[in-house]
Amino acid sequence: MKKLAVCLLLAGVIGSVYYNALGNGFVFDDYLLVVNRSAIPRVIAKPLLAFSPTALGYRPFRTLSYVLDYRLGGMRPGIFHLSNLVYHWLAACLVFFVTLRLFAGEKAAGGDVSDVSSADAGFRIALFTALLWSVHPLQTEAVTYISGRRDILSGVFFFLGLYAFLRLRVQSWQPSSLGHQVSWFLVVVLAYGLGLLSKEMTVTLPLVMLSYDYIYELRLQEVRFGWAYVRALGRGSASTVWRHKYLYLPLLLGGVCFSWYAAFVALPVWRVGWHGGSIVTNFLTTARIWVYYLYLLLWPIPLLADYSGAFLPVHSWLDPQAWGAVGFLLILFLVILGLVRSARLAAFCGLWFAITLLPVSHIIPYPEMVAEHYLYIPSFGFCLLLALALARLTQSPKSQVPSPKSADEQVSNLQPPASSLWKLGVGYSLFVALFAFYAGRTVIRNRDWHDDLIFYNGMVRDNPYSLRARLGLGYAYDLSGLPRMAIYQYSAGLRINPRDPRLLTNRGAALQKVGELAAAEGDYLASLNILPDDSRTMSNLGFLYIEKGELDKARSFLEQAERFSPGGDYAIYANWGLLNEIQGKLPEALEGYRKALALNPADDISAQKIKTLEKQLSQKDGSPGQTAESNTPGD
Repeated sequence: MKKLAVCLLLAGVIGSVYYNALGNGFVFDDYLLVVNRSAIPRVIAKPLLAFSPTALGYRPFRTLSYVLDYRLGGMRPGIFHLSNLVYHWLAACLVFFVTLRLFAGEKAAGGDVSDVSSADAGFRIALFTALLWSVHPLQTEAVTYISGRRDILSGVFFFLGLYAFLRLRVQSWQPSSLGHQVSWFLVVVLAYGLGLLSKEMTVTLPLVMLSYDYIYELRLQEVRFGWAYVRALGRGSASTVWRHKYLYLPLLLGGVCFSWYAAFVALPVWRVGWHGGSIVTNFLTTARIWVYYLYLLLWPIPLLADYSGAFLPVHSWLDPQAWGAVGFLLILFLVILGLVRSARLAAFCGLWFAITLLPVSHIIPYPEMVAEHYLYIPSFGFCLLLALALARLTQSPKSQVPSPKSADEQVSNLQPPASSLWKLGVGYSLFVALFAFYAGRTVIRNRDWHDDLIFYNGMVRDNPYSLRARLGLGYAYDLSGLPRMAIYQYSAGLRINPRDPRLLTNRGAALQKVGELAAAEGDYLASLNILPDDSRTMSNLGFLYIEKGELDKARSFLEQAERFSPGGDYAIYANWGLLNEIQGKLPEALEGYRKALALNPADDISAQKIKTLEKQLSQKDGSPGQTAESNTPGD
């Protein structure tokens, strides 16, 4: 009943903290992944398309979860947000059960709970960990953001796999049937596979399992610190790998193969060079990133959806801040090695954070250097470590485990009642203050994801050097019928990078809407000079020349646009329809509008044109045609 009560409590807490996210709309990459793609209806018709990298990316289980949402409520964003909360609640419940199992496993292995000495420590620490983890503001990028579904699902299966592994370990320490061990092993394999199909960060699950076995099988109590201690650590790692090779080697091999496919086939990140220009500067940059992540876990202010421009790579081998970060991390590593002997669970927390961050530590450089959603799984180690510290402060003498000492020694070791009450008060006050701070910050952060205008205005406010923020805010203003404000944002972005073709094309489209055709033409041509095969810019130029009456130029650019867009773009065919209609070629115009409507059923202008031309093929219709089209922020 206590466990069920905790699960219900977590549901209430998550519902209260994230309630204001349910009214949010689609923002940022939601349009690219969910709204503006026809993949969801196609996957409903042919479910196997979910496993194609061209359909909603290369994370098929996430795709299937979107399909389920679409089945339940169509394209209403509230359904997608509610699903994110449900999945996050499942992950939080699993965090609670995993933490309980960490203590149960230690007792079953014949050890004692060295980090705290109270009999109810396991339950209290599990509760603290789950509550802090579930409301931490860094989780908002995964939970509040619909496209963050990948992190939540991978977290659910990661914690499920670890829970099954811990149950498997308990079964191996106690007499039990072979059937139970096989069942839990199959759950581990299934969870690992589904996690990989949700997001690649699940690849570290076998390494976390291995680190658990390593820490709890080492016996270093009689080994003095020094080279003997280091040698014992090395021998222990080799013996642990060898002892459990039939469990870990198949899982690691499968994970490596999947990671290779994701990194070099589905998403060729190998094309990205070393950050800072060399392998040394790349890993100095990574050291700074790790320290910054630790800072955000402690003090999650400010929070950014895009760190480009705000977090720059290290360019010099002699950067003092970077080497300071390396030194700080080295000290933490030595502390973790020391804790392996005296506080195994605390050491496991440190190893958890380091191991689960490896996939995004630029061993293979990735374009997005820093992202808060990367911490969805690693933050568990931090929250568990906080819970361990809080559990020591909230430990009551009445709940201490009796020691084998004499009664006089036990009485002498008890703290005075006043001191105990003061310690309990401080401990619980710290927990309540930390929980309230995290929960309140999360509620505030949820508002930043409400809609595109609020979201991108917040991004520009907190990171004015982000090109994606300028591009997105300009696009949001453009869609809101405020092209002048869009032009201002695009121009601000171009002052940061004058050679960004997306900003040039979008500013050209906005300038065209306000009638500044010469300036728009200059931006389009400048964009094509940088990106010569951009079919959307060619299509926009074709429409601009239709407006200017230069129909031969319009036809030339539309032909090029069609050639460079083999999959087809509805705007190209709509502009073909308009050009042929102006030239009196009504059957050809009708064909162009029909192709445009087939590619974009929401194109009301083409639909109206089709009705008009079908009724009056012998007459010309002078109604307005297509407008120039802007690139979306993620294009």
